[in-house]
Amino acid sequence: MGKLRGWLKRVERTASEDMESFELTDGTYYRYDRVDALRELYLFGHDTELGRDPDPPEIWKKLRQARDPHSVLSRFRATEPTKAFIDFEKLYELESTKEHK
Repeated sequence: MGKLRGWLKRVERTASEDMESFELTDGTYYRYDRVDALRELYLFGHDTELGRDPDPPEIWKKLRQARDPHSVLSRFRATEPTKAFIDFEKLYELESTKEHK
């Protein structure tokens, strides 16, 4: 039984090393896989830009609760912003403006 626990701990540690996180306003941390999050953000941004009203992905909901949302959004900034399909920071500002109306 002890060997199984040790193996499970190593698997969990390895899995968590591939994850990124950010602090929420309540002091807890939200952990996410960067590739999955980027895919979800891209699809959400694409649908929003097309005038659809998609359900926001989990990462977007947590981003609204982030202690420093702009710092988190900067992680997803394109290396060449002029060639980016979607500006997530601009999208965040637009969504925030809609929420306050």
